Amino acid sequence: MDDPWAFGLGDLITVIGIVTAAALALWVPFTLYFANALRDPEDRRRLRERYEARLDPGRWARMRAALDRLLGHIDRWFGYLAVDGSRSAFARPWARCLSLAFLYPILFFLVGYLLAAQGRVGGVELADPDAGIPARLGLLVWVVVVAAFFFTAFRRDWFEKAGAAVARPVRKALPGSGGLGGLIGGAVEWLAFAVAVAVAVAGAGAGAGAGAGAGAGAFAFAGAFAFAGAFAGAFAVAGAVALLLLSLGELNPVSLTWVMFFVVFPFANSLLDWGSLTVTRRMMRWWVAVDGAAAATFARYGVGVLVDLVIAVVCVCALSALFSAGVAGLNAVVAWRVEGADPQVVDWMAQMRDFRDHPFGAGLMVTLMLFSTLLPTLVHLGAGTAALVRLPHLGRDAVLRALADGPPEAGERLRLGAVRTVQWLVPAVVWGVAGLMFLRFFVPLSWLHALGLPVPGDTGDVLLLWLPYKSAELVWTALGG
Repeated sequence: MDDPWAFGLGDLITVIGIVTAAALALWVPFTLYFANALRDPEDRRRLRERYEARLDPGRWARMRAALDRLLGHIDRWFGYLAVDGSRSAFARPWARCLSLAFLYPILFFLVGYLLAAQGRVGGVELADPDAGIPARLGLLVWVVVVAAFFFTAFRRDWFEKAGAAVARPVRKALPGSGGLGGLIGGAVEWLAFAVAVAVAVAGAGAGAGAGAGAGAGAFAFAGAFAFAGAFAGAFAVAGAVALLLLSLGELNPVSLTWVMFFVVFPFANSLLDWGSLTVTRRMMRWWVAVDGAAAATFARYGVGVLVDLVIAVVCVCALSALFSAGVAGLNAVVAWRVEGADPQVVDWMAQMRDFRDHPFGAGLMVTLMLFSTLLPTLVHLGAGTAALVRLPHLGRDAVLRALADGPPEAGERLRLGAVRTVQWLVPAVVWGVAGLMFLRFFVPLSWLHALGLPVPGDTGDVLLLWLPYKSAELVWTALGG
C-alpha cells in the first residue's frame, strides 16, 4: 500500500544519527565550558545557589500545588468530586463524558465534511459530497449557532421557565399543591418542557433545511438533538433510547446511521473516555504526591506518562472494537427484522479503511472520535513538560555535594562538566526524537519489519492507525459483519 505517512527504518536511523551526532559534536565544547566555569569561585557560588534553588522543597511544593489545582479543577468539572464533598469514581464522571460524547459524531462528521468533503458514513450518504465549501461551511456554522442556543437555553433554564409558565395557570386552577393537583401540575410542566425542547429542535432543523435543503435540515435536526442531549443528560439518554426504538420501526441505512450517532458512538466513546481520564488522573496524582523535590524526578514522571500512554492506546483499540461491534449488531437487527435485507446495511469497515489509509482526509471523523480518548494523556504530557523546568536533573544532587567540598581538582572539574553536559544534552536528544515521533503520531510498521520483528500488517501501515483498524476488523469478522 502506498502510504504517504510511512518512511523506512533507514530514515529513523538517519534522524537519530543526526541528532546524536549534533549532541556529540557539542559534547566536548560543553564539557570544557562547564569544567572551566568551575575554576571561578564566583561561578561555583552561582551554580551552587542555582542547584540549591532547584532542590528547594518550597519550589517543588509550589509546582505541586499548581498541579494539584489543575487536578482539582478536573475532578470538580467531571464530577469526581462534588460541591458537597462527595466523591464518585464512575457515575458522575461517566455521565459528564457521555454528555460530551453526544457532540462528537455530529461535530466530527461536519469537520470531516467541511475539510475533506466526506459526506458518507459506512457507505451511507448523509450529506451531499458535491456541495461547495460555502454550503459545507454554512451547515457547520448553523450547527454551532444551534449549540450556542441550546447551551444558553439550558444554562439559563429557558425551557424549564417555559414549562413553569404554562403550568402556572393549571396549578392556580387546581386546589392545593399536593395530591392529584400537584401531580397534574407537574405533568403539565414536564410536558410543556418537552414540547418547548421539541419545538426548538424542530426549528433548528427547519432553519437549516430552508437555507441548504432537506438533507441539511435533517442533519441540523440531529445536531440540535445532540446539543440538547449534551446539556440535559437525562433527556439525552431517554432520547437516545427512544430514537433506537423508533428507528426499529423503519429500518433503513439513514435511520441506522442516526442510531449509530446517538447510541453506539456516544455510549462507547464515553466509557473509554472515562477509562482513559481515570488512568491519567491516577498517574498524575502518583507523580504529584511526591513530597521531596529530589524524588520528583524525570524518571518518575516518565514512568507515569508511559503507563498512561499504553493504557490510552489500549482504550483507543477497545473503542474501535466497540464501534465495530455496535454497527455489526445494528446490521444483525436489520437482517433479523427485514427479510432479504443486505447483511451489511452499514459497511463500517469501509469507514475504517478510510481511517487507515486517509486519517486526515476521508477518515477524519473516525480519527477525531478515536483519538479524543488520547486527550487526557496529552494534558498529562503538557502538564509534565511544563513542570520539567522545575524538576531536578539526574545527578544534580551529586554535583551539589561536589561543589560543597571546595574547589574541585582538574580531573574532578572534567567529570562534573561531563555530568552537567549529560544533564543538558541527553534530555535534548530524547525529547528531540520523541517530539518528532509525537508529531507523526505513529510508528511505521516498515521499521518493525526491518528489525525482523514478527509484526503482521502491510509495510506501509502505521502502528497507531493499524492497531485500531485491526481491532475493528477482528470484531467485525468474528460477529459476521
